[in-house]
Amino acid sequence: MDCPLDIDRASWQLIRRYGDESAKIAFRLYLDSTIRGDEIGASQWKLVIKWIVDLQFNEPEGMLH
Repeated sequence: MDCPLDIDRASWQLIRRYGDESAKIAFRLYLDSTIRGDEIGASQWKLVIKWIVDLQFNEPEGMLH
């Protein structure tokens, strides 16, 4: 990967575009990076996957407003 990935932005963009399939898409991108030998990119996509799962499946803590 040429430039560092903005984990939060990438996560939100995948969720907006792919909805429930966003974690699968991020996992495919992680696998692509791994196959290419891009360890930094793979570790960043792993963080995106974790963030997507947290955003989609965990309830927010505290008050919303």
